Amino acid sequence: MKFLERFGGWVLEHSAFTLPLAVFFTFVMAYISIPDFVTLDAKHWECVRAAPEGIKAQCVEYHYRGR
Repeated sequence: MKFLERFGGWVLEHSAFTLPLAVFFTFVMAYISIPDFVTLDAKHWECVRAAPEGIKAQCVEYHYRGR
């Protein structure tokens, strides 16, 4: 428990250094966790397996047709 009190005191004493560093690492972690998106066109890809999603269906497996 003393460690947390001392660490909290150190952070408050050095806030000019730790606050910008914490904000920077927060943005870095948020940027890293953004998922990648891919766009598939019907000219080269076809849906071979679909899963129901309410009234609609969502394709879960694609097959590459080629050029």
